[in-house]
Amino acid sequence: RLLATNNKIKENFHAVQILDVNGRITSGIIIQSDDSEIHLRTAKDEIASILKADIELQKESRSLMPDGTVDELTRTELIHLVSFLSRLGKVGEFEISKERYGRTWEVLQVSPSAHRLLNRTGIDSASKEAEEFQWEKHYATVQGTVPTKELPAIAPHTADNLFSFLRSNIVVTQPGKITIKIKNADGILMWINGKPTPLNSGIATINLSNGTHRVVIGVQQSIRKTEDVLINAVPDLESQVQFQWN
Repeated sequence: RLLATNNKIKENFHAVQILDVNGRITSGIIIQSDDSEIHLRTAKDEIASILKADIELQKESRSLMPDGTVDELTRTELIHLVSFLSRLGKVGEFEISKERYGRTWEVLQVSPSAHRLLNRTGIDSASKEAEEFQWEKHYATVQGTVPTKELPAIAPHTADNLFSFLRSNIVVTQPGKITIKIKNADGILMWINGKPTPLNSGIATINLSNGTHRVVIGVQQSIRKTEDVLINAVPDLESQVQFQWN
C-alpha cells in the first residue's frame, strides 16, 4: 500500500472525482451525502461541499496518497513507519478513539511582529486573521492529546506570562448545538469565530450554523499543571447537528 498506492485501497477509503458545472474538479473521500449536497475530505485534509445539482460528472478516483510518498525515507525510517502502522488502531498506546477529538491544528509561531500585535491589541487578537501571524501545522497524538509544554510561546506583556495559541476549524453541514469538552483545561481559553467563549469546568455548548467555524485555543503556560490537553466535540443532547473537525 505504501509502495504501490493504488494496488489495494481499504474499504470506505475509495476516493471520488467530481467535475462541477464551473469546470472545477474536486477529489476526495465521501464523508457525508444527503439529498442536496455531497461532502468530501480532500488530500489536504480539508472538507469540500458540493451541491448535487452542480455535479456534471462523478467517478471513482485513484488513491489520495500520491505516488512516491515514502521514496525519500531511509530503510530505518521505513521500518519504523511500517512498525507504527502495523500497531495503529490496536489496543494499547496506538488505539484510536472513536471520540471526535480535534486532531489537526495550527500553532502560532513566535515572531517580533506577532509579539508586537499581541502586546498592542491584547490576546483576543490571536483569534482573528492578521498578516503579522504565522501559523504552522501541529498534530495531536494517536490518543487525541495535544502536548502543550513544547508549544511556541509568546509573552505579550510580561516575560512571566507566556501564551501559546492553537487553532482548528469545525465544519458544520447541518446546524445545531455542539458541546466542546476540554480535558486538562487549567489555563485554557477559547474563542470561536473570534469571540471569547467561556468554559465551565472545561465545557462549552454553542449553537453553530452551516459553514466553517474557527476554534482558537489559548494556553496560559504559567498556570498549566499538565503537559497535554484533550479537546473533544460532541453533538448536544437531542441535537441533529452534523459536523467534522477540519
